[in-house]
Amino acid sequence: MLKQGGSSSSGNLGVKITNILEAEPCGHVGIEYSRRANFQFFNPANGQVFCENTVPDKANWGITRADKIGVDVIGVRDISTAEKWALFDLRR
Repeated sequence: MLKQGGSSSSGNLGVKITNILEAEPCGHVGIEYSRRANFQFFNPANGQVFCENTVPDKANWGITRADKIGVDVIGVRDISTAEKWALFDLRR
C-alpha cells in the first residue's frame, strides 16, 4: 500500500503513486467509471522512469514495458480517494 506521492523500491525497480483519481461517472465508457491510480515505475539507482500506467480500482492490468522492468501485471485491490492511497501487488 502506498499513499499518493509515496514510493517504494526493491532491487532494480521502484514504484511511485503519482496521483489518485476519483471515478467520473459522466466520462467516456472505460476506466474513467472507476477510481484510478497513476503508477510510475522507475530505476531506483538513477531515477530514470521506465513507464507510467493508470490502473482502475479492483483490476489486474498489464504493465507497459514489462520486458524492461521484469513485472507483467499490477493488481489493484483497493483505492481510497478520500485518504489518497492504493493497495496493490506486482506479478510476473
